[in-house]
Amino acid sequence: MIRLVLGAIVVLPAALTTERTLLPDPKQVRTVGPFIHDVWRIEDGLPENSITAIAQTHDGYLWLATFDGLVRFDGARFTVFDPSNTKEMKTSRWGGLFVDRGGALWIFPDRSGSESAPIVYSEGRFKAFPSGSGLPARHVLSVQEDRETGMWFKTEGNQLVRFNGGRFTILDAADGIPAATIGKVQADGIGNVWIGTDRGLLRFSGGRYSRYTTKDGLPSDVIGPLAADTAGNMWIGTNHGLARFSGGQFTVYGVREGLQGNVVDHIHTCRDGAVWIATEKGLTRFSSGRFVVQRLGPKDVAIAEIREDATGGLWIRPGRPRWHGQKFLDASTFPTSSTLYLYRDGKIATYDARAGLSDHAIYSLYADREGSLWIGRSGAGLERLRPSFLASYAREDGLPNENARSVLEASDGSLWIGTQGGGLARLKDEKITTYTKADGLPSDLVWSVAEDGKHNIWAGTQRGLARFAGGKFTVDRISKAFAGQPVLCLLETRDAVCIAGRTGGWTTSRRKTVCPATISGRSTKTTKARSGWLQTTGSRSLETGGLRSIPPMTGCRTDL
Repeated sequence: MIRLVLGAIVVLPAALTTERTLLPDPKQVRTVGPFIHDVWRIEDGLPENSITAIAQTHDGYLWLATFDGLVRFDGARFTVFDPSNTKEMKTSRWGGLFVDRGGALWIFPDRSGSESAPIVYSEGRFKAFPSGSGLPARHVLSVQEDRETGMWFKTEGNQLVRFNGGRFTILDAADGIPAATIGKVQADGIGNVWIGTDRGLLRFSGGRYSRYTTKDGLPSDVIGPLAADTAGNMWIGTNHGLARFSGGQFTVYGVREGLQGNVVDHIHTCRDGAVWIATEKGLTRFSSGRFVVQRLGPKDVAIAEIREDATGGLWIRPGRPRWHGQKFLDASTFPTSSTLYLYRDGKIATYDARAGLSDHAIYSLYADREGSLWIGRSGAGLERLRPSFLASYAREDGLPNENARSVLEASDGSLWIGTQGGGLARLKDEKITTYTKADGLPSDLVWSVAEDGKHNIWAGTQRGLARFAGGKFTVDRISKAFAGQPVLCLLETRDAVCIAGRTGGWTTSRRKTVCPATISGRSTKTTKARSGWLQTTGSRSLETGGLRSIPPMTGCRTDL
């Protein structure tokens, strides 16, 4: 019997968190088009049903900003942080999240409350900024990170703030910032930070500011949305057309060049180099030097947000127009649309209440690294759309044995499959390589597989433990300790790989120390499958065996 558990093992001091455990209610798991639709609300463990922001940190946890606490989600448990258990928090109302390149999570208070100071979560701890850090007493409206890991904030009160070296600096005329209304701030990935204003476009590069206006080729001095493409070009939207800055000069595009309209409300750049431009008259796609009009429906709508998922699909969220006369407004705090559009392979699909989603307005979207789209609603909780594909591998595909006992997805993307009698198989780039006793495995019955912090692969077999490193199996003192006995369980934790045999267990730490660990009771064979892999026994079908790829689930664990 195979039992799937959505979750992971999390150990935290009980006094520091409020942990709420759940499994998705089968009544609330349904199919929406080609997706599996999951829903979580207050009754499932959320502290509040309005999800204002969603982010994913490098360790895989999903973080949710709500009006009643900050939430960490591992796929099975909601852990809630608020002023009652986290002294660094002065409010429970959170409105924004941002993960910097170092992996730190920046948490910003909601603009409706009196508290405005952000806090940071890094390496398992929250940090508040002291009064001497120069932190401005304004709510943050948007955030960007430059190539030097400096942070740029636009705040209420028309302030531009830079955080660098542990201090906040409010930038003004003395720094080269003109007396103008600050708009969008955008880093381009090649060392520049661009700042839109109603008096032209600013570029910060090499510690200096440059200012561009219509005299330099811009179609207008009032700057709207900004976006950087994969080639390092900067795209600039204005109320009189679109401009691209490349090679030190501007190229201007308008209706005559193929745009739907000249008032550019939103720009999104894709991984494949395409650029999407939303204007007052509709959506246009720019690719290979050509503009192509893309209709979302019978009536064109303003675009609030576009998110690209792991497979290149574009999720489009309608919103309110940003231009009001000659002013480009900040994004609305209050969402109005409950509809999503998906652009994939040249086609548009609509996802709304008629398709099976909630009819509550959408606050936030997040496309995770495993292919799922997370949707934060106003008053309707958290939704997830995850692909419902199923791929299988069996003997005719190169699998040495269809009794798969353990599965591991390694950090390089390869999949390791321990079999019952066929040895250890490695699936990489659709090619299966098999390792057996002839290659150094103690036995061809592989109970468990794990990866340590140095990316070595460990295989627990019927007659001992093996480590795969440098393209071959090696024997060390840890392997010798388990020679000849079954190694039934390998469990990777943040700092160690735990090894369980029939007579006891060991923990091999990433700090190169080895310490005995007492494991009592019946051992359980457990494999951590990060991207959703399920092992079965027998033949190709799900009921009778083989190897299956299931829809990605955060922290999936398989117990045999």
